[in-house]
Amino acid sequence: VPKTLADKWILGRLDDAIASVTRDIEAFNFSRPGETLRDFTWNDLADWYLEIAKIEGKKEAMLSYLLDAVLKLWHPFMPFVTEEVHQRVFAAGKKDDFLMIGAWPKAGRGADKAVAKEFGLVKDVITALRGIRANYKVEPSKKIDAMLVAGKHAVLLSEHEDVIRGLGRAEKLDIVAKGAKPEKAAGDVVGGVSVYVPLGSLVDLGAEKKRLGDELAMAEKYASSLEGKLANKDFVARAPAQVVSAEREKLEATQDKIAKLKTQIAGLA
Repeated sequence: VPKTLADKWILGRLDDAIASVTRDIEAFNFSRPGETLRDFTWNDLADWYLEIAKIEGKKEAMLSYLLDAVLKLWHPFMPFVTEEVHQRVFAAGKKDDFLMIGAWPKAGRGADKAVAKEFGLVKDVITALRGIRANYKVEPSKKIDAMLVAGKHAVLLSEHEDVIRGLGRAEKLDIVAKGAKPEKAAGDVVGGVSVYVPLGSLVDLGAEKKRLGDELAMAEKYASSLEGKLANKDFVARAPAQVVSAEREKLEATQDKIAKLKTQIAGLA
């Protein structure tokens, strides 16, 4: 029986995976199910639910149920490995307990849109915290302080504070409906929630400004060269269309990088 938002979310994702894989196998489409199952097993189950389970605890029954379902879904594609795991974990020497003759999982109602939306916001906030850490090269061992200005989502995020703190590697987490950006803080906005991380005690602000400034100068120089190439009428007229398109995509990506670097530098002011 699902007890938490994460439980409800993973069961919905499992239902979607069962339905998708079943449809594809019945239609003799044997390539797409592998992608579906890899996405569910690696991203949803391993990257997110297992990590949350370590924080929330008391997930033995749920994890057992999920493993059983995953083994059954993978069995047509890797029968020997899944059968071996099943025998070791579930069969325990029982006669006639084999995946190959077991019942195929049945999908339920699928993912609940409200649950998916709420859990998606929690994931996005954690991802934003991780992104800020990565952007400013915060050491993995260091825990951060963070502030979420969450508006109408404050209650929801407060209910999942332990998960956000744990997966975002936050020592202190302030979740408020309204508030101002802290000084010398990096920020991001996801789903209407402003995510702030004060950087004063985490990074050498002077060195970080120089690093970002050097990176910005290189990006601006590269963008300038791309703009010059695309402004050359002879190049645009003579080069293959795909080459011109690729150069425009490079310019757009570089301009996005420049904007992000400027935002990062502004956060250090």
